[in-house]
Amino acid sequence: QLQAISVREDKAKEIVESCSDCAATVVLDPTLLLSMEEWKRVASSKVTPKEHYVLTYFLGQPTDRQEKIIQDYADKHKLRICRMLDNRDVARLSAGPAEFVDLFLNADMIFADSYHACCFSIIFNKQFKVFNREGNTLKKGINMNSRMETLFRIFGIDGYLSGDDQIPDIDYSRVNKRHDEERARSLNWLESAVADAID
Repeated sequence: QLQAISVREDKAKEIVESCSDCAATVVLDPTLLLSMEEWKRVASSKVTPKEHYVLTYFLGQPTDRQEKIIQDYADKHKLRICRMLDNRDVARLSAGPAEFVDLFLNADMIFADSYHACCFSIIFNKQFKVFNREGNTLKKGINMNSRMETLFRIFGIDGYLSGDDQIPDIDYSRVNKRHDEERARSLNWLESAVADAID
């Protein structure tokens, strides 16, 4: 039997504990266990533009309405749009992990439907808007947004999946305090679990 189980979302904790005799602990996603400075050290600016920009990162297909919201925001703030995972932006198609980090690090605003886009936005203290991805449901009605729900609960971020045209303003003084506390708690749990396993 497993001695320790960690998960990154409340729903996974419920599932583990409902189908086994094991307890599960919710800890931060591994990306959030590194500090901003640690992530900066791996960043590469090879495909990062010199001018200010909005960054988009979609694993699904943004709707026409979402595209208009992004364009309107960019126009209002006089920002260019850089698109990852999008054939319309050839310069960003070659972005690897180091370039991915740098694009998030230097963006003025981020629009996405991705959990890890939210993680890196938080790490680098970026304002961001996450859109609900169309068809974002697994079999038996399990919503894939459960990871995001847990993430935003932990950091106390409101309006995480509000209406498309609502862009929440994130107070990072409060978020960073929670991040420090949760990073310490998660690392302490992981170190303890490894130590117990070795014993």
